[in-house]
Amino acid sequence: MGYKPWAAVGGVGLRAHHTACVRMVRGDYCGDGRAWTQDGNKINVYDALGIQRDEAPWSIDAEWTTAGATCIRKSRAFLLVPSCFQNLATLQCGDFSRGALIVNEVPLLDL
Repeated sequence: MGYKPWAAVGGVGLRAHHTACVRMVRGDYCGDGRAWTQDGNKINVYDALGIQRDEAPWSIDAEWTTAGATCIRKSRAFLLVPSCFQNLATLQCGDFSRGALIVNEVPLLDL
């Protein structure tokens, strides 16, 4: 997805973005190594550096750091609910205000 851990963009090293991306792709919301995603889930990804841009009118899913999600949008539908959902669930998610490196969205029909 462009987050090469050995590279930098605008003087910002991408190692942390790479780690956050791995957490996101696996659906490791709680940052404990457990994946909460399922094969075939579609996501749109973007970041504040412009490596990935928000090019889809989808619904916010979560904000991501190297430690997992910093928030999960309350409207997100899960087949298996992450153990940390209650601690991270909020409608105020997706604006990078919690120190997130990456934000992901899900198609509107997946809600």
